[in-house]
Amino acid sequence: MRTFEKTGGGSAKTVHLRCGTRKYGYYHILHDHRHDWQAYASPLSLDWRTFSDWAMEQVLISTERVSREPHNRYRFSAPVMLYKGKQLRKRFRGVVVIESSKGVITSYPQG
Repeated sequence: MRTFEKTGGGSAKTVHLRCGTRKYGYYHILHDHRHDWQAYASPLSLDWRTFSDWAMEQVLISTERVSREPHNRYRFSAPVMLYKGKQLRKRFRGVVVIESSKGVITSYPQG
């Protein structure tokens, strides 16, 4: 579905968001985190999907912290600043969890 470049954690330089299931990938994000993403996207007049892709990309290219989790998973996080015009709208921490197969398991905003 989508390939993202990344700079931190592990040797791979790209990761992949695949269709997945209700437990991982795009379908998991759609069913379990779409409303979380939409809460940040709406004030900026964006749809959740465009916004979540942009936020995941920002986290992966400017990772502030990578933590290793059980089952060969890595949690990437970074602060993301949002502007509409010159006014700061929100600051949040984006989180992307990637498995050793370089696939996105989940992604969600964290206030």
